[in-house]
Amino acid sequence: MSNMGYVRFQNTLEDLDDCNEHLWDNNLSDEEVPGIFNTRPFITHRVRMQGLVVFDFAREFPAALTELSDMISAGKLAVREERFEGIEKMPAAFCGLFRGENFGRRVVRVGEEP
Repeated sequence: MSNMGYVRFQNTLEDLDDCNEHLWDNNLSDEEVPGIFNTRPFITHRVRMQGLVVFDFAREFPAALTELSDMISAGKLAVREERFEGIEKMPAAFCGLFRGENFGRRVVRVGEEP
């Protein structure tokens, strides 16, 4: 699975194996994408591109949430989380998301829980 921009997407096309399944997660604005110019691998390597919208799976969300919650409670699925204490840590925690400093979920606690 890759999360990459347009240029890396174009460069990756040249490195695909035959019948390879590869997920590109791109959310680029129309201004950033001039069009796919390297289309040969789609034919020579039998590459297929298909769109995916998270809403395609909205009906399954409640069941998935229950199953994942049960797995977390049973210790079968580990949750990675970073915790920050205090509102003054909010800017650094937020900006770190864009610098790739995070893993898992980031939580900033700004007060006592009710």
